[in-house]
Amino acid sequence: MWGLLLLGFLLSFLWTLFILPKVAAFAIQHKWYDLPGDRKVHAKPIVAIGGVGIFTGFWVVFLCLSGLNEALALSSLMLASGILFLMSLWDDIKNVRAIIRLIGQVLVASICFVGGLKVQGLYGFLGIEEVPALAQYVLTVLVIVTVVNAYNLIDGVNGLSGSLSLLTCFAFCALFWNVGDNSWALLSIIIGGGVLGFLKYNFGEATMFMGDNGATFLGLMFAVFFIKTLSIGGSGAVSFNELLATLSIISLPILDLMRVSVGRMVNGKSPFFADRTHVHHLLLDRGKSHTHIAVNLSLIQVFLFAFAQMAMLAVAPMTLLLSLVFIYMGYVVLLKISIGLTDIKAMEYERKELNLIE
Repeated sequence: MWGLLLLGFLLSFLWTLFILPKVAAFAIQHKWYDLPGDRKVHAKPIVAIGGVGIFTGFWVVFLCLSGLNEALALSSLMLASGILFLMSLWDDIKNVRAIIRLIGQVLVASICFVGGLKVQGLYGFLGIEEVPALAQYVLTVLVIVTVVNAYNLIDGVNGLSGSLSLLTCFAFCALFWNVGDNSWALLSIIIGGGVLGFLKYNFGEATMFMGDNGATFLGLMFAVFFIKTLSIGGSGAVSFNELLATLSIISLPILDLMRVSVGRMVNGKSPFFADRTHVHHLLLDRGKSHTHIAVNLSLIQVFLFAFAQMAMLAVAPMTLLLSLVFIYMGYVVLLKISIGLTDIKAMEYERKELNLIE
């Protein structure tokens, strides 16, 4: 099986390397660019449909290695991911209203639910195990829509979303492999190969962006992977601590989305208000490079995951949940303090310069 996983990773990697230059040439011919703007970090138009390579490579390689029967078993996931990818691709090219995007995401989550990919309860949190079907549907939609948007919004600097996604693919592959779920391990590692191929064009000085089409596809797949882990070993086999330990794999984008949304509402704004308060914006304001930000936040994600895995059997569920939140918030607070100190030093330097001039 290790040979198949390695083959899937390499084929997806090579497919993405091969197809993306052709995608870029096609996009340039049709003037499909992501243009610079007030909230954008790039100064020139850049092709933003890099997700085409990841999406197509994923399904092409999986079909070739697993066969039609295995793919048909995942027909609901194929349909859901196809709808979301095409909608997001159209959004990257022509722009789609936010309410339409939300409706599309709910539809995609509903397809996954009907296909059996569902959150069945709270897994012991607050003493609640399985919940009624309607509550399962609401929880499933909430999880999928949240993760999809979290990964879309974290895609703000070169290499960040790709780096986080690559780590996530490796983590889910190891998890599925450990429990003997080889098909899902293969799914995970194939995506990882595509993401690594994309990073060649996006890490550091980017020549291509992932776009909503890539970020939302990855968000959907990671949400589905998370939901799938909840059914490992049968219904009710996963404790809430195990749920949190698995959730830690994708925790940084989710924690950042929650922090930013709550902060906006506290300030009397809509949680969907566009601003520059995401963690990568704070690091940019600190003067850090895109490469530094991608590596730095990837290390934070690794730390959150490692901490959750080590603490899973040692602490109470609420303690583990709060610990993950406090670790992330502590990092953000220290970052803001650092930015404040830098601003103070800059003001003092300007005052000294003005005094010398006078």
